[in-house]
Amino acid sequence: MTAMLLISLGFIALWWMLRFLPAGADGHGPLPYLIAFVRFLWIPTGLVLSAAILAHQWAAAVIAAVLTAFIGFFASPWYRSMRNRKGLRNRQGNATNIDQNKPSHTVMTLNCRYGSADPQAIIEAVRDNDVSVLALQELTTNLVNALDDAGLASTLPYRQLGEPTENDNGGFNGLWLRSMPESMGDSNVDIAAANIPRTVVENTAMYSAHTKSPMRSCSEWSQGVINLADTYPTSDGSGPCQAVIMGDLNSNLDHPSFRSLIDAGYRDITLSVTHAEAASFPRWLTWPRLELDHILVTPGISAENIHTLTIPETDHLALLAELKLSKN
Repeated sequence: MTAMLLISLGFIALWWMLRFLPAGADGHGPLPYLIAFVRFLWIPTGLVLSAAILAHQWAAAVIAAVLTAFIGFFASPWYRSMRNRKGLRNRQGNATNIDQNKPSHTVMTLNCRYGSADPQAIIEAVRDNDVSVLALQELTTNLVNALDDAGLASTLPYRQLGEPTENDNGGFNGLWLRSMPESMGDSNVDIAAANIPRTVVENTAMYSAHTKSPMRSCSEWSQGVINLADTYPTSDGSGPCQAVIMGDLNSNLDHPSFRSLIDAGYRDITLSVTHAEAASFPRWLTWPRLELDHILVTPGISAENIHTLTIPETDHLALLAELKLSKN
C-alpha cells in the first residue's frame, strides 16, 4: 500500500514539475497539454492524501499534504499577482503614471471558432458593453461579411484584418476600432500562424493574436508565444510607447513559454482576478475551464471591469476589460 501511494505521488510530482521547464522546452508533445492541467493536480493529490490517512500511512500522508500545498500555492491569487509584478520590475524604466483624464478603452477579444460565432451576438456585446476596440481570431470571409451586413461598422468603423495564409490557425485575425487609428498594418512578429494585425491608438499599439495550436505543432506553438515579446515597445522612442496584445494564446501561466512574455515586461490583466473569472475555454463547461484567452498590457496601462461573457456558436468565452492608458 505504501509503495503504491508513493509511486502515485512521484508521478504527480513529476507531472507538476513540468511547469518549471525553461521557456521553449515545453514545445514538445504532449507537454503543452500536460502543463495546461497542472493547476488541477490537487485533485489526484488530495485523493492520495485521503487514501493515506484512511490507511494510516502517515509518511505518504505528509508527502501528499506538502505536495498539495505546493500545487495550491502556485495556483493561488497571491502567486498570480506576484508573477505579474515580476514583469513590472523587469521594466522599471517604462511609464507607470496613469492619466486619469484620458478616456478609457473597453476592449474585447474572442476566438470565433472557424468563423462560426454568432455575428449578431458579437455586435450586441460590443454595443451593450461600449466596446471601442474589438479583437477577433479564427475569422473567415463569410463571418466578416456577416458582421458588415449586421452593421458592425456603424459602431466600430475602422478595421485592420490579417492577410489570410495557408498557415492560418482556424482562420485569420482582425481588429475593429471606434476611433481613427494613427496607423494600421500587420505586425512584424515572426509567428507560424495567422498574421497579427496591428493598429496604433493614442500612441498605443493594439494587436489581435492567435498562436498555433499545439495539436498542429508544439514547437511552433511555443516559439510563437515566445516571439510575441517582439511586440514590446522599443526604448528608443521610435514607435508607440505602450502595447496591448489581445487574443487566444493557447497557453496559461503554468506554461514556461507564456511566462516568458511576463518576464519580458508584459502584464496579464487577467491575473488580477481569480482563475474562475478569467478562464475562457471551453465555453460549455463551468468547470474545469482553462485560461487560454488573454489581454496583455505594458506597464502604465491600468485595467478594471475584467470579465467574460458568452457568444453563441463558439467554444471560447469572450474576454473584456476597461483599459486606461498612461501619459505619453
